[in-house]
Amino acid sequence: MAIDASNSSQNASGCSRVGISIFFSFFLIMGLVFCVVIGIAFWENLETWFWQKTPCTILESRHSVDASSDEPYSAQIVYQYTFDDLTHTSDTITPEATSTDNYRRIQRLLLAFPSGSERFCYVNGEKPGVAYLKRGQLWMGLFIFLPLIFVAVGAGGIIGTWRRTPPKALTAATKPVTASASNGCGPRVGLFAGLFLTLIGVILFYFLGMGVVVNLSTASGWHEVPCRVLHSQLLTHRGDDSTTYSVDIFYRYQVGDITYHSNSYGFMGGSSSGTKGKRKILAAYPSGSEALCYVNPADPVEAVLDRGFHPLYLLSFLPLLLVLVGVLVLGKSFRTATAPTPPAFQRGDVQAMVLKPKQGPLPRVAGTFFIMAFWNGIVSVFLWQVIDGFRRGDPEWFLTIFLIPFVLIGIFLVGLFLRAVLCLFNPVPQVRLDPGKVSLGGTALLQWRVRGRVSRIARLTITLEGHEEAVYTVGTNTHTDTDVFYSQMLAEIADWREMLQGKCPLTIPHDTMHSFAAKHNKIIWSIKVKGDIPRWPDVDEAFEIEVTP
Repeated sequence: MAIDASNSSQNASGCSRVGISIFFSFFLIMGLVFCVVIGIAFWENLETWFWQKTPCTILESRHSVDASSDEPYSAQIVYQYTFDDLTHTSDTITPEATSTDNYRRIQRLLLAFPSGSERFCYVNGEKPGVAYLKRGQLWMGLFIFLPLIFVAVGAGGIIGTWRRTPPKALTAATKPVTASASNGCGPRVGLFAGLFLTLIGVILFYFLGMGVVVNLSTASGWHEVPCRVLHSQLLTHRGDDSTTYSVDIFYRYQVGDITYHSNSYGFMGGSSSGTKGKRKILAAYPSGSEALCYVNPADPVEAVLDRGFHPLYLLSFLPLLLVLVGVLVLGKSFRTATAPTPPAFQRGDVQAMVLKPKQGPLPRVAGTFFIMAFWNGIVSVFLWQVIDGFRRGDPEWFLTIFLIPFVLIGIFLVGLFLRAVLCLFNPVPQVRLDPGKVSLGGTALLQWRVRGRVSRIARLTITLEGHEEAVYTVGTNTHTDTDVFYSQMLAEIADWREMLQGKCPLTIPHDTMHSFAAKHNKIIWSIKVKGDIPRWPDVDEAFEIEVTP
């Protein structure tokens, strides 16, 4: 009985496309929402740069503390200015909120705008009663690149899901595919991706990790200064799904004739869910007690109660991983773009087709990176709490034991990501089939060539494989079984000079099954190219082919 695979294949394809589109729509919508939020904030800050610069007098400059808030510190600066012969009084400082749980920002504002001083403010010419002491920050606009990644993933996934791109046949008048023709786009995409990853990594490291690294490197030279603890409390940060806590020790110290305040305990802030270790810290610094703090001689506003190194600070170096990946991708793409052009495939029949790999090296790196970052980003929140507990001598053993398998999975994902990065430097196989579609019992000519340092490959094998994928459901669990029903080695080469290019016949047995795709079953034929590289990830690429009835 003949099987009408077209309708079932189209129905299955349509259903799967809808599901995949819904998945990618989540990335697209969330990315667009964050782009709009960042864009609006950037535009509001940009407008202040066109406001009129006007002299003003600082009438009052002090800080206020709201002990019931998770951002208890704010600056209260009142100033007076004259605009269009009218005197106005204002207390707005910047477009951004000044309330914070880190007093250092408040201290800098108070030192920059002391009471009785003459300064400049920026007045809205259309609404003279609206003014700021500091214009909005424009660098925050750089962060729009982060949600743009999700927009690109979502939009690219949806477009790629629904766009049908039938393979183009090579005609006699068509130029043979060379390295520049078939791979010209690849290096350009790689160079862009590498530059983008490097730039994002540098920006994140500058804003999130540079301060911690610099302070750690100079901490031994910070001065030991007596201080007095004004208040000591546990801050509660309530989120939508969880509640975290942080220590808030507000102390006063003096450098020269100037009195400073700070609430920094160490070089890295943040909050976590544990409270036992934090309460021990608060017990060591009760309100009204005398203590010692460490002050940066180059910037007395910077002071901490603990200048020692803690494993938690290693998180500051995570953005450098992005920089490393970006540099590796740049190097690989540059080498590919400047590599000599290998010999072209020989011209063949009008139906000849250059096959595309099932998954390229750059998408593999990007995919493993996002999975690794997502998983380890969540695990690191709880790992932070475990490390903090051991550092304070109050380990949370249940959480530690519970977290072990999740950490091991995270390490495994890091290994997969590093392996994918190393594969960027592997030789790249290319395969062409003439004709591009083979019928059951038919024969085709398979041509291959390998770009890159082929001499690194100890053994190259090319195999024709047919396998079946069956999806079935047991209860609420869905399983996929894979069964290889046909496998034939087409070539096995040990001399790297013969690996550079070659050809061999390929025959599909007449008593097997043609390519087929339904909702629960698939028949997939592919050419598998494997290259053994000693002490390095092997070359392992699959090129799907279409076998017709």
